[in-house]
Amino acid sequence: MATIRTTSWRDGKWTRDHFFGKYPELLKLVANLTDADLKKLNRGGHDPQKVYAAYHAATSTRGRPTCVLAKTVKGYGMGEAGEGKNPTHQLKKLGGEALKAFRDRYRIPIPDEQIPEAPYYKPADNSPSSRTCSSVARRWAVTCRSDASRRRPFLCRRSKS
Repeated sequence: MATIRTTSWRDGKWTRDHFFGKYPELLKLVANLTDADLKKLNRGGHDPQKVYAAYHAATSTRGRPTCVLAKTVKGYGMGEAGEGKNPTHQLKKLGGEALKAFRDRYRIPIPDEQIPEAPYYKPADNSPSSRTCSSVARRWAVTCRSDASRRRPFLCRRSKS
């Protein structure tokens, strides 16, 4: 059975055949994508555009409670070492090939010869990445402070079964 978890660690061809290939109309939707493109698809809670759209819709809703549910895959970003696999939380250290795959996936500029040391990477303070992170962190800090006065606690009760 093709599940989101299974497609996270299988290759693109398997995803095309077993996930999209179940229904001709789904297969047509991905006909223009290569197997490599299918492997890179962000799904559910790992797709920043979907998460942003859901959060935006939730924060724009007035007069009723809202909730955002995001389906994610355990070990997302770990590749063959642990993405979508049950032992992920017990994995203490990635091996050299898994670290290289992680580095390549996220385009982290660490040379091959430094991979065995698994160095900490911090972008330069004036880099686009750092500026974006700092800007977002400042906006979130303001949002969190300004929203705190509107928050009301609520209780979740278990249903009686």
